[in-house]
Amino acid sequence: MSNPLTPLGLAVKMHQEDIRLRRLSARTQEQYAYMIGRFVDFLQGEDVAFVEAITPGHIRGWLLSLEDEGLKPASVNTGAKCVKAWLNFLVREGVLDASPMRTVPMPKLNRPRPVAFTPKEVDLILDATDTLRDRALVLFMLDTGVRRAELAALNVGDVDLGRGVVYVQDGKGGKDRVTFLGVGSRRAVRRYLLNRDAPPPYAPLWISFTTGNRLLVAGVRMLFRRLREKTGIPHLTPHTFRRTCALWCLRSGMDVYQVAAILGHSDITTLKHYIRFLEDDLRDAHNRHSPVDGYFSKEKQK
Repeated sequence: MSNPLTPLGLAVKMHQEDIRLRRLSARTQEQYAYMIGRFVDFLQGEDVAFVEAITPGHIRGWLLSLEDEGLKPASVNTGAKCVKAWLNFLVREGVLDASPMRTVPMPKLNRPRPVAFTPKEVDLILDATDTLRDRALVLFMLDTGVRRAELAALNVGDVDLGRGVVYVQDGKGGKDRVTFLGVGSRRAVRRYLLNRDAPPPYAPLWISFTTGNRLLVAGVRMLFRRLREKTGIPHLTPHTFRRTCALWCLRSGMDVYQVAAILGHSDITTLKHYIRFLEDDLRDAHNRHSPVDGYFSKEKQK
């Protein structure tokens, strides 16, 4: 006796319950719901009612329809990732024997070189800070690579200044992790906290000068907007600090898996993109200092 077919709506509901149980962020859940919903609408327009009837041709047709609508390549790629995750989930649940997307290539993205700060730009940013809090916060983000929301959620007790350990609780994807502070960052944070009369462990680490309460994500955004205006650095955003932390760690020789753990990446896919540009750095350096080119240059001077 053959297994009953699975309606699209039921398959979507199963996946939504799974990602809720896995405590994915609200934004991620919304992204899945939106993209998979669009795909289901497309399938229904093709008279597909059951997931077992989905073919690679349906997936390719939907992705092309997104491109025809003028969606950016990044959005098309996101749609493909969401549908791929959904179909892989159905395989794990035994609903499908194999994913119909296994033969559909992921839409490629022309990834630009990741923009990070130069040491001179960090000098400018630090010179633009005019309070102990702002200086400490800038060094903290550069050293730890924490996300903006993670930064705002920290309490004083989450930072062990003696050992330089930062406990990030309930980070992206609901995961806890540790990251670290160097001596210079610890010194700046300690001066800032002493200026607050050594607040208790349950107090927010970063407070607003306006309200005296926790500095919210919006406040972090406003701070970096002010710094961007003062320095004239167009890419001065919280995420650039995270990117700079990753690139500087990799350039200094830190293992890629260690960098991924510190930043809270579930895998090294994102960091592989950074490594590609580190190879470009090495190529440029070799072009400037090629032993053989240097040899022939000296030969010509004889």
